[in-house]
Amino acid sequence: MTCSPHRYRVGPVTQLKYKERRAVAGVTTMNNKIFVVCRKLPFIVVYMSQEPYTQLPNIPINGLKNPQDIAAGSRFLYVNDPRSRAIWQVKEDDGKVHQWISRVRAASVSVTSEEKLVVLVAVDIRGNVKERNKTWRGEIRIYSPDAVREAFIKLSRDITTPLCVLMTTRKTFIVSYGLEWHEMNRVCEVDMTGRMLKAFGSAPGKDVDQLSTPWRASLDDEERIIVADTQNHRVLLLNEQLMLRRVLLTWYPQSSSNARGPHRLHYDISSGRLLVGLRKGPLEVYKLRA
Repeated sequence: MTCSPHRYRVGPVTQLKYKERRAVAGVTTMNNKIFVVCRKLPFIVVYMSQEPYTQLPNIPINGLKNPQDIAAGSRFLYVNDPRSRAIWQVKEDDGKVHQWISRVRAASVSVTSEEKLVVLVAVDIRGNVKERNKTWRGEIRIYSPDAVREAFIKLSRDITTPLCVLMTTRKTFIVSYGLEWHEMNRVCEVDMTGRMLKAFGSAPGKDVDQLSTPWRASLDDEERIIVADTQNHRVLLLNEQLMLRRVLLTWYPQSSSNARGPHRLHYDISSGRLLVGLRKGPLEVYKLRA
């Protein structure tokens, strides 16, 4: 682990280990609780968000096959599952679940301060992972809390294999894209037409100005971008101009078999905690102190 002297000091780590030892597919927070979804598990794992991070009863979702992300508004959780082509809405206070949107292959979900759901939809999917050429294009769809689609943005075709999308208060979008075998691995900002405004990254690599499979991103309270640079086993902090400020965290795997790169992450603005889900390991909790 490395610490950033610029703005953030990274506090001690806490590991939340779930007995199933599945890869973390998504993490979020709401009402002093941490909510985690794991690959191929049909429920949400719940913890209290203060030490000792007590585990609470799971929230089962009937029909959930392989969750890929989770997001929280003020009252509801949203879980997307490309395999069942659905997004599930879960009422946090009583665990009531219903299939909120169907027939959509969502790559990521996020919720704005206005309670809009921002969905990244994978389209034109080609190849498979074993062939190392899995490629898709992306569309951004914005829904109201009652599941009415309010906007549709088609990303430009040079954004290959978009992995996540976040909406800023400027009404632009932060998009991470590219797997390690693609030509470009980047985090970019696009406008409401899908046009790219600026970007960080280039061809995949290990240098400080490169990324390798940026699976997820999160925004801090000043809308700086925290990026899970998965194949490089690190978390980066970018400013609003998409310029690198610091490497916040780094993992040093002994071999590829125990690689523990950050796969999912979420910055909790209310507590200043950064939650990092590892590819082959537990959920880790860091305190980012100003």
